[in-house]
Amino acid sequence: MENDSKPVPAMVVEYATAVAKRAEVTDGQKAMMTVAAYMGALPLTLGCLDFLLWIPTRAQIFAVCGLLIILLGVVCTCIGMLMLLVCLCSLRGTGRVSVFFSSSRIALLLLIVNYPIAFGIILLVGSLGGP
Repeated sequence: MENDSKPVPAMVVEYATAVAKRAEVTDGQKAMMTVAAYMGALPLTLGCLDFLLWIPTRAQIFAVCGLLIILLGVVCTCIGMLMLLVCLCSLRGTGRVSVFFSSSRIALLLLIVNYPIAFGIILLVGSLGGP
C-alpha cells in the first residue's frame, strides 16, 4: 500500500519566524517627532532672543519674560518627551530602539539642551549684574 497523502506543511506563526520584520517609522510617528523637535526649539529660541534683548536694555521685563520662558520650557519638554515616548511604544518589529534613536535624535537633542543653555544664561545674567 502506497501512502498517497501529501505531507502537511508545518504552520509557523509570524512572530516566531527566524526572519523578523525590521521596525519602521510611520508618517504619523514622523509628524510626532517633528512636533517634539518644535517643542524643544520654541523655548530655546525664545530664551536666547530674550537674553539678547536683555543685554543692551537691562530692562526688568526681560527678566520676568525669561522666568516665564523657563516655565514654558518645562511644559514643552514634558509634552515633547511624552510624544517621543508614544512614538517609541508604538514602534513594532526588531531594532525598534535603534530606529527610534536614529529618527528622533534632533528632537531629543533640542529637548535636552534647553536646560544647560538656560542655566548658562542665568549664570551670565548674574555675572553681568542682572536681577
